[in-house]
Order: sequence, then structure tokens, then C-alpha cells
Amino acid sequence: MKEYIAIILVVFFLIILSETKIKLGMDKFEQLSCAAHLKAIYDSMQTTLEDTPGAFAESPEKPWYTILKINSDYLKCPDVSRKNSTSDNDDKNMPACDYAINSEVYDDLKQGRNIFETYQKRVFILDSEKDPANFNIFPIVNPDFRHSDGCNILLIDGTVIWSEKTDFTGS
Repeated sequence: MKEYIAIILVVFFLIILSETKIKLGMDKFEQLSCAAHLKAIYDSMQTTLEDTPGAFAESPEKPWYTILKINSDYLKCPDVSRKNSTSDNDDKNMPACDYAINSEVYDDLKQGRNIFETYQKRVFILDSEKDPANFNIFPIVNPDFRHSDGCNILLIDGTVIWSEKTDFTGS
């Protein structure tokens, strides 16, 4: 009888351990998928500006993400998409984009300036909890810490960096 109890406890422990590893694996997968989305947005931004250099200047009232030539799936964070697919939320109430653009850089884009030559390692797009059309990220006060208490940040040079929640504390 003791052997059966020991076997049941070991199996139970393995089940709990595997669920924890699956959760951690999903968190990392979503973090990497989100970084891939930011890279796709960056590529689309460059393509749009190569094809139509004044695309953002021609329509300054439009949100930046509506001007891009990109699959709308890339504008949604994988973590948000997964959580909303399991809830009863109405998609009409969800924002069209889960990422926020640096408003200072976007102002330069709307004035037809080449941001890729002007700036180097500056924040371009942030994994954010605010509607990107109205988001001013300087100072950065509202990133969304969806992935293991951190967020992805796309720099103007195309690099995606990971920042932990503790990087945003204090000044």
C-alpha cells in the first residue's frame, strides 16, 4: 500500500512540475513572439517609408499603425491575444494595436524627417498598455509588463531589447 501512495505522490509531483514548466515555457514563447512582432513592425515601417517617404506626413491624423503595410496580427501582443481569446471580451472594444510609438519620433516622421538617420539607440516602439495613438512615452511611465514582469522595447536601429519591471522604477 505504501508503494502505491509513493507512486501516486511522485506522479502528482511530476504533473505539478510539468505544468509549471509549461507555464514558464509559454511565458518565454510569448515574450519571443512579441519581440518578433516588433521586428515585423520595424520591417513594415522601413518598407512603408521606402515605398512612400511621406506616408506619415500625408496623414498626420491617422494612427501610425493604420499606415503600415502589415498583417494586423503583428499589431497584437501574443499574451494579450491569448488572454482575450479565452475571455468573453468583445473584440470591438479592444484597441487595434498593443504597442505604443515614441511620440517625439513619430512627430518627426509626420514632418517627413528620416528618423533612421537622425537617431541611433532611441526608443521607437514599446510594448505598452495604452492606446498608441495617444501615448507619450517620455518619460516612460506605462509600459505593460505582460511577459514575466517585463516588456519588449524596439529601438530605432531595429534592435529589440528586453527590460524588466525594475528597470522602470524610480527616476
